[in-house]
Amino acid sequence: MSKSSNYFKFILMNAPMPLTPRCLDEKLIDLNNLKDKKEFEYKEYTLTIGLLFENVIFLCKSSKNDNLYQLKESYEELINKISFFKAFTNIYDILNLIKKLFSSNKYEIKQENDEVLIILIKLVDLLGEEKTHELILSKVEIDRNMKIDMMDSKIKKLENKIEELMKEKNEMKKTIDNLSKENLTIKKELDDFKNKFNSFILNQSSKIASLTDFKGSQIIKDINEIKFVLEEIEKRIIKKKIREKKLIYRATENGDKISDFHKKCDDINNTLMLIKTKSNFIFGGFTQSGWKNERGIDIYDDKAFCFSLNLKKIYNIKNPNNALHCQSYDGRPSFGSNSYVFLIGNSFLSNNSSSTDKMVDYIGETKESEINGEQTYFQVDQLEVFQICF
Repeated sequence: MSKSSNYFKFILMNAPMPLTPRCLDEKLIDLNNLKDKKEFEYKEYTLTIGLLFENVIFLCKSSKNDNLYQLKESYEELINKISFFKAFTNIYDILNLIKKLFSSNKYEIKQENDEVLIILIKLVDLLGEEKTHELILSKVEIDRNMKIDMMDSKIKKLENKIEELMKEKNEMKKTIDNLSKENLTIKKELDDFKNKFNSFILNQSSKIASLTDFKGSQIIKDINEIKFVLEEIEKRIIKKKIREKKLIYRATENGDKISDFHKKCDDINNTLMLIKTKSNFIFGGFTQSGWKNERGIDIYDDKAFCFSLNLKKIYNIKNPNNALHCQSYDGRPSFGSNSYVFLIGNSFLSNNSSSTDKMVDYIGETKESEINGEQTYFQVDQLEVFQICF
């Protein structure tokens, strides 16, 4: 391959209007599912390129308006659009070439309109002929998890801003001290300003601390892990705001027998169960109705749901009549009655008697026992139950 064939120049040009967005109805691709992904920064845009099921994925985020744009191209689509790629026999070689070109900063990104971004690639082949090819990234809707990630990013920026302000504060203090030697009146005014500034810093730091704390839990170290669960609870309980998360049961302190669980958790409304397994899977469920120490009963709850923190996923109730169940043998609690989501076994800290099953009374599962890494049985490392107060 000659040197000229390696010359690629990426330019962004205005395309003829109107443009029809290609994937506005497609689901936003989860970045966690991409393989061989790489991120590029250009002005206010963040572009991620990776591989998903033999398709090259282009996903671009604009920091100005938090819009997201994406494009999915298979091997056949790429070689049909860009004839030069026919020299490559598989999608992996094409992906590596694309990443190399973007790493060389031979591209531009420009907003065509609110719905699409257009990349026009100009290639010079061995014959010296220049051809232009279009890549259109279409706007897609942002899901709950992505909104949470964006919120986390904004919190991080706020933390960085406060750190900058703290540095400015130290510099201002030096200036204040120097001025105070020259003029006591000016010093007093500046001291008042310093006190107000310190109050602002403490207030902002307190706000950030409240966002990154889940008091009382040995399972949750950062509230960002479970923020989407708490938001789901507030949405279901008539959009009320959570006032307090009160720990009512911890297995390592209160005992891991089923009788210990019922003693602490029965007849309490709005409880959140958190489970961490020995294999480091974290999942659980929320119930508004509460548990009953009555063997063999089903408990109605139309607000109940289960969740996986590893997958950042909610499993909604399908049959409220079978939201909760207590086994007839010994009252073992489970979310779901017909093929439960998960069931807590007796003496669960010392054995793998707890288990998962194929969901029937809840929906959202794509693989059987996916909340437990597709394994049926598990041993509990820690189990906590919180009462959610509004």
